[in-house]
Amino acid sequence: MTEAQAIPPGRMRGIGLGGLNTLVFLGVSSSSSIFGGVADFSLSAAVTYGLIFGSTAAALAIALAIYAACRQRAVGAADVAAAVD
Repeated sequence: MTEAQAIPPGRMRGIGLGGLNTLVFLGVSSSSSIFGGVADFSLSAAVTYGLIFGSTAAALAIALAIYAACRQRAVGAADVAAAVD
């Protein structure tokens, strides 16, 4: 969230961070629902945990890749925002 503050301009910062926070809560609620559906399958506990942890690891890997790709933009925007503020 700290780096995300540097991306939108100051007047849009609250809306942007609110949207980001909303996406986080939507992601948590949807993943919880999906995990509940996976747990309802008639699979062994090891397979169920494997699917849940595997899908969590995949989601984190995707998020890390997006973060790494966007980080340079955030760092550059922070420099500009510091100069403007």
